[in-house]
Amino acid sequence: SKYCESAKEKKINLFYLDGPDGGTTSALIDPDGAGFDPSQCYVANRHKSSCEVLLGKGILPEKNVIHATAVEALTILKKDNDDNV
Repeated sequence: SKYCESAKEKKINLFYLDGPDGGTTSALIDPDGAGFDPSQCYVANRHKSSCEVLLGKGILPEKNVIHATAVEALTILKKDNDDNV
């Protein structure tokens, strides 16, 4: 919990997997829980329907949800940021 507290204050981005219930996302952005800003939370899911549900909840910005496996999402992110490495 100390890491999460310092990450929240430093505006560190989080990448994680979440299901259609959005349980992990909800726990991360709950002000009484981890309290992260939604803009810090990036989620991948390999099921398009789960991504649609996560986006439909309106909790995360659209650019923060990707329809992909974790490996695919991180590979895409790496390719997009190769110039910045």
